[in-house]
Order: sequence, then C-alpha cells, then structure tokens
Amino acid sequence: MFRRLGVMVFVLAGALSPTYADACSCTGRGELACDAALGADAVFLGRVVSTEAQRTVFAVVEAFRNVRQPQVTLANSGSSCDYTFRSGESYVVYARRDSDGQLSASICGRTRAVAFADDDLAVLRSLAVTNPRNAARIDGEVRLWQWPEALFGRLEPVRDVLVTANGGGRTVSTRANDRGEFRLTGLSVGLYRLTATAPAGYAAIADTVEIPETRGCASAALHVRYDGRMTGRVVDSRGRAVGGLPLHLVRPEKFGTLPPNPLNALDTWTRSDGTFAFTFVEPGNYQLEFSAARRANGEPTALRAYHPGVLERTKATTVAVAAGARMRLADFVVPNVIALASVTGVVVDESGKPVPRAQVVFKGDAEGGTSSTPLFVTGDDGRFTLTLAEGARYVVRVTRDGNWATEAQVSQVPLAVASPTPPLTIVVKANGK
Repeated sequence: MFRRLGVMVFVLAGALSPTYADACSCTGRGELACDAALGADAVFLGRVVSTEAQRTVFAVVEAFRNVRQPQVTLANSGSSCDYTFRSGESYVVYARRDSDGQLSASICGRTRAVAFADDDLAVLRSLAVTNPRNAARIDGEVRLWQWPEALFGRLEPVRDVLVTANGGGRTVSTRANDRGEFRLTGLSVGLYRLTATAPAGYAAIADTVEIPETRGCASAALHVRYDGRMTGRVVDSRGRAVGGLPLHLVRPEKFGTLPPNPLNALDTWTRSDGTFAFTFVEPGNYQLEFSAARRANGEPTALRAYHPGVLERTKATTVAVAAGARMRLADFVVPNVIALASVTGVVVDESGKPVPRAQVVFKGDAEGGTSSTPLFVTGDDGRFTLTLAEGARYVVRVTRDGNWATEAQVSQVPLAVASPTPPLTIVVKANGK
C-alpha cells in the first residue's frame, strides 16, 4: 500500500520586517482530524482571553481530549512555528506537550480558526460519543500516484470517484468531493478494505484500514495510478531469447540523462523466454535501456544499450505512451559488442537450507552514479538465473525479510561477471554480516 510521503513546506515569518525572515519547515501534507485528535496531548475549542509574548490563555468552550479545566494556557516559544492567535477569536486547538510539560500549538499542526473548522468539529464531536455500539467513521482522500511527485507530496486529487469500504459483513460507499476527500460514516469498529473505482486508463490501489474500539475513527490515503502497459522481447544478435536481463524504462524529458535508479526509471527483468512487461506506466515519452556497471582502466563506467539495439541514446527508440495505453515494442536486440554471461546462484541460511523468496539486488558504482539492477525475488528453492554484461562488477545484496533499513538478515558478496561465472551460494546470516 502506498502512504503519504513528506514535502518540505516553507513558511516565511517576519514579513513586516525588512531585515528579518525566519523560516519554519513543516513535513508532510498534514494529518486528517481523526489522526490529529488522537495524536495531540490536548484538543479543545477555545476563545482567546489574553495573548502575551510568552503565552496565550484560552477560555475552554468545548473540551475534546485531555482538557478538564475551564482555562488552558499555551506557551509561545518565539519560534516562527508558533501558531499566532488573536485576542477574542475562537479556535479549534490541537496542542502538544513539550519536555517541560508546557502545551503549545504549531502552524504545522491542524490548529485553526473556528470559522474554518466545521469538519474538525464534526469529527471531534462524533469521537465523544463513539463506542462499539455507536457509529464510527473513516475520513480520507484519493490521490493520483505519480513518481517522483509522491516523494515531495505533490499528488493531485482524484475527484468524484466512488469509494467503497467492505468489512464486518457490510459494504458502505460514498463519493470523493472536488478535493478528492471522502467520508464513510455509519460504520462499526473493525477492519475494512477500501477501494476507489478507478476511471478508464487508471488502476486503483486498495488499502486496509482498522477502526479500533478506542478511537471510533480512522484515516485513509487511497490512490489510483496510470495503467499504461508496455511489453516486448529481448534477443541477442542471433535472435535467441535473453532471459533474466535487467531493463530500465526511462523518461528522458522528465529526468534528463540521469543513470537508472528508483527515482527516474521503471525496472523489470526479462522472463526466461526473453519477454518483459512494464505495468502502471505513466503518460510520457520513454526510452528502453539495459545498463551495467563495469571497470575500464581501473575506473567505474557505465555500459548501456538502448532499444532497438543501439549504443547511443540519441539513436534510441522514443515511445510515446498515452494514459492507459497498451504498447507492444519490436524486439530489443542486444548489440553483439556487449558480451553477456549467465549468473546462477542460490540463497541459503546458515544451516544450508534454501531461503524462499529472498530479495536480491546487484549494486555497482558507475560513472554518473550508482548502477543497480531491479530487485529480483528468488523462487521457493532460493535459486536465481540471471543474465548480466561480461566484465561488470557488482556487490550482490540479499535479504530474507526485505528490511533493508535495519540491515536485518542482510548479506552481500562481491561479483565480477565472467563467462563462465561460477555458481554463487549466498549465505544470509542472522547478524547481517
């Protein structure tokens, strides 16, 4: 499933001063009311009775979470991230407590003037009466998944699509509004599978959401994505199928001539019969390439070939893909100046038992950046058979649980591709060494 990714939003304060500007950085697109309420240390509707340089005092009009006194005082740190309140105005406040026990509200949170808080008040008031016997809710949004826009949180809303929740023996549906937002009400606590009905040319990404008994609400970020498909076959200069070859589908007009990596290419491996398929291809102009990291005169360099079988990017086929298009390419012929070698291996644990569905990546330093193959998942027997460029040098990284970040059960071995390359036995050790 895909979740929200962060974006750096810069808010300039001190605009009235010609000599001072203090920037506050907020990450993320912001929480929905349900998550904000449960993540805050105090939530209330209050009217500002006094505001000073170091503090703001509220008369509590309505208490929602961890507020039992008629007044609440918020500390002002002097930072540009402090929320600026006006005396006599009313606000829905989501406050956090610092290490000194003082409450404060930030412009990066969901605190807002009451005039703009109708949705917040509806959620907060419903939480006060929600229990396993009363109605619960799911608030969320539907967005168009694109890369690398997702990395920076710049996903466009998908409007007026039907959103359906299945769970607890019932089905509830609603439509997203013009901002891609939706609200499913009348639910009971429990587990739900959410889907958005994707428009033509798109595919929906389902999500699973749980409404716990202690909350009575949940938030969801649903996505749809472009559903373009591109297929073809790779052969050598004699017309023989090349299986297990890493391919990259690159958008030059969007990413320039950057080397292939997860930020600027779709990756795949050819099947044993040389065929390949790229799915969820976004609209745009693409070039198909095969690349390898190798050493020339002791220096790392990149060796690349492009569809239909050329060595220069300027001579490569450029394929225009429309939304939801189905494209079939002519054969990609690997130029005969590139010698290919078969690399076989098996991933085992410390007892010598094959590791099923181990994840394998070949990483190598090349001119202009790191050249990496797509992720390859072994079969249940832990084995793999791949095709790489002769003379390429890699570090083979293998994990059995996919948790690269923690380095849990990760092993890596050097590889110099030759013909023939001796079979590899990669032992995944529990300590990652």
